[in-house]
Amino acid sequence: MSRYLFVSHDGYGLGHARRNVVIAREVLAADPDARIVLLTGVAELVGWLVGGEHARVVRVPPLLKGADGAYRNGTLPFADAVARRGQALVDEVRLGRPHVIVVDRHPFGTAGGLLDGLELA
Repeated sequence: MSRYLFVSHDGYGLGHARRNVVIAREVLAADPDARIVLLTGVAELVGWLVGGEHARVVRVPPLLKGADGAYRNGTLPFADAVARRGQALVDEVRLGRPHVIVVDRHPFGTAGGLLDGLELA
């Protein structure tokens, strides 16, 4: 059984999560026994994010781009939001031991927040 972890940058828009879901669906079509985890900042449960018994969605604090171009979270200090997102990746790598990790948007995460999890993988 192959294990895939998709990391989506999304905070408000759904484009990155949608791309990951499209790829994940193709993976499941080719390998119905694959296990999929989508790590995303999408706050609301959207029906197409849920992929049945072989897919799981893990929510992380969203980061939204402000008018000044800087990312921020609506309730957490930026550094805390980045740290929580990074810790979620570390936890999923330890728990799921993915064979493949796909990161959409910032390869190392916003402000490098995914580096620890990627190094662990």
